[in-house]
Amino acid sequence: MKILIILIIILILYLIKKSYSNKKEGIKSIHISSNFKVITEKNVTNLLKRALSMQITKNYHGAIAIADKILILSPNNYKALIIRADCLSALKYNLDAIDDYEKVISIDDSDPNLIGLLGMSYHAVGEFEKGQEKLLKSIQMGYNLFKASYNINCIVGDYVRNRMINDAKRPENLLRRNTADFIDDESEIENIKIIKALKVQIKDLRYAFDQNPNNIEIKELYEYYSMILGNYPDI
Repeated sequence: MKILIILIIILILYLIKKSYSNKKEGIKSIHISSNFKVITEKNVTNLLKRALSMQITKNYHGAIAIADKILILSPNNYKALIIRADCLSALKYNLDAIDDYEKVISIDDSDPNLIGLLGMSYHAVGEFEKGQEKLLKSIQMGYNLFKASYNINCIVGDYVRNRMINDAKRPENLLRRNTADFIDDESEIENIKIIKALKVQIKDLRYAFDQNPNNIEIKELYEYYSMILGNYPDI
């Protein structure tokens, strides 16, 4: 009987100790997780700047890798989604680009440029009607950059339209990316590359703004790129 009582006491002490240990580990885990979130959020602005520099210099893989980092912490980060969508589109990962453009527009559907880019992405995978629908919506919002593409698609005959759709639905246009292929090597970007790329972007944005002077997003992006360029010495 005494032995049984002793065994019960030992078991109770063991369970109390284990419970305390688990509780302590839980608190430690929460503390580490909380610290990681604070540190990462603090770096988001810098990561966005780096991703944008990568995109400007056409290092699309690097830009996507950085956007991935940001979106792990903040899945609805508007700027990171746009950067990733644009870069995925440039690399012809059209289906992945569509997913990101759709998500961006679900957050804020006021930018006709993004709606137009979504339309072009739908065309790129052979979704003709969806593509035209988005392009038309962009035009109806007063944005004329995609007007020529929309009008051409409206006047083509059935034979040409079907040929365009079949060509777009080739396997190479319907690829999904492998996340493991997108790595940020954290290497420095040469100033000369950024400056040259910025000048090209500014020229394109100037043209886009001329097409739609009321588009605040393009105006702000044009001014932002110009400001960045002004921070670099003349080379």
